Formats: sequence, C-alpha cells, structure tokens
Amino acid sequence: MATIERRNDTFRVIFYHAGRRYTATLKTTDAKAAAAVSGSVERTLGLLRQGAISPPAGADFVQFVLSGGYQTDLPKGAEVRTFKDLRDRYLATLGVGAVEANTLLTIRIHLDHWTRTLGAGFPVQSLARDDLQRHVTRQAGQKGRRGRTAGRPP
Repeated sequence: MATIERRNDTFRVIFYHAGRRYTATLKTTDAKAAAAVSGSVERTLGLLRQGAISPPAGADFVQFVLSGGYQTDLPKGAEVRTFKDLRDRYLATLGVGAVEANTLLTIRIHLDHWTRTLGAGFPVQSLARDDLQRHVTRQAGQKGRRGRTAGRPP
C-alpha cells in the first residue's frame, strides 16, 4: 500500500515492499498529482507481488517503482566490474588525504588479503555469502606475525 504525506509544501510517497519501508519526495505541491503517483506506485507494487515485473539488477528500486516499472537503465557513473576496479577506486578515493597514512596502509593490507582470496578479476556483482565464507576460512588458517594460527588463543 502506498500513502502520501505532506511535508512543508510538497508531498512524499511512502510504501512498503518485502517488509522494507521506502519513501520518496514527489516534488509537487498538487494533492491530485501526488494521489496519482500513489496510485501508480500501488499498481507497480501489485505487479511486483504477482511476479509480472522485476527490477533490473543494480537499478534504484524506488525510481523503478516511481516510474511504474519502466525504468530499466542503471545509474550513470563509472562501472565497477571487477574486484580490482573496486579496490583501485576505493584506494584512490582514500589516497587524497581522507585517512591517515597508517590507516591507508592497513586498508591496503586487508584488501590484498581479499585479492588473494577472490582474485583481482572477480566480478563484484556476483559476490555471495559463500565467497565471504571462503575468505574467512582462508584467513582463519593463516599464521599471523607471531606464528599463531588466527582465531586460536596463544
């Protein structure tokens, strides 16, 4: 069910899907226009519940619902396809002085561990729980700097 709420001079729509609450500002002061959007959102949610439509992977769910299920393009921006792409962009963002040098070194070390587990060419969109568990299991079997196996008391 979708409801509209007046906030200051504009309206917003509130709706729930799969147990999660979503809100979006409608950028309108017209109550009739807001009610029309609410009706469209309800129709789209009905189609989602029936399985007649589904949002494309990576699409903004709220925008997909507000567009009546027609928005199929992904958000614009640089694509991150592999773990290496993600790692390099993340380090470039932090490397401009966002964190201290020692913290950046620690992050690099941890990302190197992830690279050894997943591989630089790992497609990040396919990351699953099994991949995370593989990393945890791998790290638990590694010997630390003091010669102990991780996770075991001295």
